[in-house]
Amino acid sequence: MAIPILFRLHLSRANAYQLAGCALSGISGRVSLRGYDSLTTDLSRLAEQTEPITPELVILRRLVDVVPYVAFEIVAATLCVGRRRAYVNNVASHVGIAVRTLEWRLARAKMPSAKDLLRWALLLHATWGLEHHGRRLKQVAASAGFSSTPAFTNFVRRNSGISPTKLREPGSFVELLRQYACRLSFKNGSKG
Repeated sequence: MAIPILFRLHLSRANAYQLAGCALSGISGRVSLRGYDSLTTDLSRLAEQTEPITPELVILRRLVDVVPYVAFEIVAATLCVGRRRAYVNNVASHVGIAVRTLEWRLARAKMPSAKDLLRWALLLHATWGLEHHGRRLKQVAASAGFSSTPAFTNFVRRNSGISPTKLREPGSFVELLRQYACRLSFKNGSKG
């Protein structure tokens, strides 16, 4: 015998993630969101349709029309490796090619260097952690592989021109991603 459990949620971004999390964890049943009588959803259907939202997925969806086909795999690898401070040889081994070949492919596609791509990946991951997960600066610095918070702060200021506390503001990830896409499209001559 199933025991019904009722819960109310105000419609917000945080509660939408909780609702999706409930569906993915196996909770089934019907949910009505307070104030939206016509909006009722079956959680088991929501679980089938929901994919986890990761920064990599958001970034790659934005860059699919900007990055040339020959360099897309390398950009995706920098995003996977770039969660922590990494080196170009980490990206090359992730893709399965030599460092010289990797740099040659990026140059041929008129893309920034792998080192620049890694900087952007680390910066985007840090922004995602600060804005979407509300992590403290010290936590983000440690998870990114920096020895201290001031070292991380200097990295962010040097590469983005703004302080890390500004990255907490809503929309900062989207703005940084827009700047990244513009940098890539400007470098390779396409319009993005």
